[in-house]
This record gives sequence, structure tokens and C-alpha cells, in this order.
Amino acid sequence: MKRTVKNLALWVSAGFILYSCEMSSLLEDDKVIDLLEEGVNVSQGGSESFRMAALGTDLDYPDYITDELNARSSVLINTYNIEFLSRVVNDSNADNITTTFNYRVSGTGIQPSLDSFFLEVPECAVSPLSWTPSNASSFNEGYIKWNSSVTPNSTQNYAVTYPGIVGIGLTEAVVTKGSNSQSGVVLGPCEGIFTLQGSIYIDSNEDGSKQNSESGLSGFPIQLINNDNGNVITTIQTEANGSFLFYVFEGSFTVKVVTDLINRNYNPTGEIELNVGFVNKDETGLDFGYLIDSQKMIKEFEDGTIPLDTKDSKFWTAELRNPGKGQSQYNRAQMLDILVKIEGLLLPVPFNFGSDKIATALSIITKPIKTELDAYLQQLLTAELNIVSGRGAKTLDSNGNVISDDKFNEALLRYAEPIACSALGACDSGSTSNARVITSSTINASTSGSLRDGTEVLSSFNGTGGIRIR
Repeated sequence: MKRTVKNLALWVSAGFILYSCEMSSLLEDDKVIDLLEEGVNVSQGGSESFRMAALGTDLDYPDYITDELNARSSVLINTYNIEFLSRVVNDSNADNITTTFNYRVSGTGIQPSLDSFFLEVPECAVSPLSWTPSNASSFNEGYIKWNSSVTPNSTQNYAVTYPGIVGIGLTEAVVTKGSNSQSGVVLGPCEGIFTLQGSIYIDSNEDGSKQNSESGLSGFPIQLINNDNGNVITTIQTEANGSFLFYVFEGSFTVKVVTDLINRNYNPTGEIELNVGFVNKDETGLDFGYLIDSQKMIKEFEDGTIPLDTKDSKFWTAELRNPGKGQSQYNRAQMLDILVKIEGLLLPVPFNFGSDKIATALSIITKPIKTELDAYLQQLLTAELNIVSGRGAKTLDSNGNVISDDKFNEALLRYAEPIACSALGACDSGSTSNARVITSSTINASTSGSLRDGTEVLSSFNGTGGIRIR
């Protein structure tokens, strides 16, 4: 903790006592007494009761954190048991939200009596609004101090209220008996729990660094490993945007991608295991980049390993030219609906069709191929028409029925759209800025190579090669 017990013994101030008395009225009523009694019941209610009530329903920690918090909810300090009872968020008044931390201090029958009790106030919690009991108390040097005696065979309840919603963490408590002061760590406000954040993403430009335009892959497992013993602490799935978040206490950790992606059709552009090292603060940017294995994917399209129900550019040209007429399979309203969904896929570019969506889409898909970008955009639009319309790659469900392979189709788009974004010079300028910056449309050598590979993959996906379901 940030200050020593020796320093605590130095502060005695009548001014602080008066100040604390003025601020301590909040918890001195029957409602708070009932709350403390409820906290006592919670602390005796077992692990599940502790999770749901003592921590507060606004917290959503995983079991491996909650179990550890439960284990730290009571600590023996200098023959007195310091027990965390509850954390209660009072949000009935949106303009005056507070969080109260409740404790019970109990003697174990061993003399001498407790002379003073301290609770740390972490910097992350700001200054407390009030505390109870308020008599013989003061706040200084980052600690609240109570000077009232607690005999070896008695108990005393304490509470501290902070402004706003304050999360759970670890707090130092100090018990002084005569000239003997001892400290320990018990549950309290906000300090001592850290986050490890990152993502699994498609590294479309192969630079090993996640750009704002490069999308993540959802639903893939990633592990948190304890470096001290090599044990896997937990395995979680990436979120819809490919991100992941681990909660940890202070310690040394490694984060590791569990399996190869998309049936090994994507290869890592960097390490698949990151040794974060010793953690005593939040860590971000733990990203794992993957790049499409274009030749392997094309082969699997062609030999039927990845079955397809796609149509080529000629098919979609005919649908756009004459929606709802002749042999067309989609009427005008259906085509407009498909194009609107394409506009809202992943990135603001490459496809915004304006007021006359069908005419704009038709001009893209029929444009004479003069550049690599022309060819790529034609095949990308065709692929998006296939996927959004419910075609695309297929798989079998548990009953053997053919269904859309949504995970594969999504990953293909997360690979393909950033290539177009980069080639059009419309990507974000970096990995941290949220502002969209339009840069030069010059296609560098790296982008050119990505365009060629991407065009081959999308062309095969759309029907140049591959096994068609019908």
C-alpha cells in the first residue's frame, strides 16, 4: 500500500475530526443500520450470495476473480477479524449517486483491546463523502482513522461512502493495539484489479499492427496463463468486434490464442502468444493479427472443402439491370434492401450507393477493368451481394442440414473490406485516432499485392472456381 503504518501514527488533528463530523450524517439512520445488518447476512450466505449481493449487481466479474475476492473478504489483523460486508451503489438519485463500503471488525478474545482502526482511501476513489461512526475519527494522508476502542470480545461496524459508482478492489486496513500496529489487505474501493485488453483481428495490410480499419474476429478462444506456475487461469471467447478483456490481480501473465483460425485458412502475422510480464496497471494493445492464406482458401473452394452457394458478377449484373423482371430472382425492393445492408457492413467505405443505389451498384459491377482496384471492387461487391443475400459459404448443422457459414463469411469480409479501404485512401490514419482521415489514393506495392491476392480469392469465391451447391 502507498503509505506505511509508521506514517499513520503521526497524524492527529482536531480540525480533521470536526471536518469528518460535518460529513458523516449519511449513514447515521435506521436505513443504514438495516443495510449493515443485511451485509452481515450476505457475508454468511456462501459464495453465490457474496457474488450477487456483497459486490453489487452492477459488477460482472468472471468466477476466477469473484472467487478470489470472496477469499479476500475477511482478514485477521493483529488478533482482530476485519470482514468486508457489502458494497452498495445508491443510484436512486441520478444526480447524487454514491457507493458505500461496509465492514465489521470483531475481536477474537485476545487482549489488549483495539485502540485505533484505519482504512485506506485509494486515489482512484477520490475523497470520501462520509463515514461511520463519525466520533473520534479523521481523514488524512489517504486513510480514515477511528480512535474508538473495540474490546477483544466485541464487534464494531464501519462504513465509508464515496461519490459516484466506485468499483471493487483491494484496500489496506490497519489495527493498532497499544504501540503495536499491523496491516493487511481486505476488499475495498477500486484499487488492485487490472485489465488486459486486446483483439484477434485480420491484418489486411500485413504490417503486424492493428489499424482502426482492420476488423476483429468474433467467437475465438483465447487463454490467460499464470506465468508463475504455467496454469491456464481461464479461456474466453472474443467479442463481436474481435476484442477480449481479462481481469487480473497483480501478478505475471501470458495471453495466448488457443486454436488456428478458420480451419487454418488464416496465418498469424506475428506471435500467437504474448508474455505480458508483471502486471500492476491496465494493459491494452494485446493484439493478434492474422492474414488470409489465399492459395489454400482458393484450393478449398475448388475442391469443395468449403462448399459455396455463390453467383458470379454476370448473375448480379442481370439482377441489378432488371430487378423483378423476366428470370430475375430478386425484385426491386429486395435489391434495395440488400444494397442498404451492404452500405452498413463493416466500414464506411468502399460502398456508399447514394440516392440511386441500384444504378450506382450496377456502374461498379460493370465498370471496364482498367486497374487492379477496378477488378477488386467488382469482385468485392459481388461477394457482398452473395453474402448479404444469404448465399456465400455453407456448412452443416448438427442435424446435417446445409446452413450459412456465418463465421467464415464474416471473416472473409473482415479481410476484404480493409484492403479496399486502404486502396481507396479512405482508412483511418492509425490505430489510436478515431478521426477518419482521407489520404492519397496512391496504391503502394503492399496494397497492390493485397489487391491481387484478394481479387483471386473473391473471384474464386464468387464462381470463377469452387464447388457450387446449386
